[in-house]
Amino acid sequence: MKEVSGIPNGWASVKPIGSAAYPLPAKRPRNPVISKDKVKQVFGVEMSRWESQLRSCLVELSDASHRGAA
Repeated sequence: MKEVSGIPNGWASVKPIGSAAYPLPAKRPRNPVISKDKVKQVFGVEMSRWESQLRSCLVELSDASHRGAA
């Protein structure tokens, strides 16, 4: 196989690290769960759960592919 990435087989070895080993300029929360309360308070919009949003997206993609639009 031709070397194109600087690595003989073309694949890099990926090793997991903790967030402390990857310093970033901004502090990150330890548990970055997004609260939907502020969206509701500011805009008066109640966001649905991610599961139902995902389901809607998949249904829409499936419908589009059946129409030949995907």
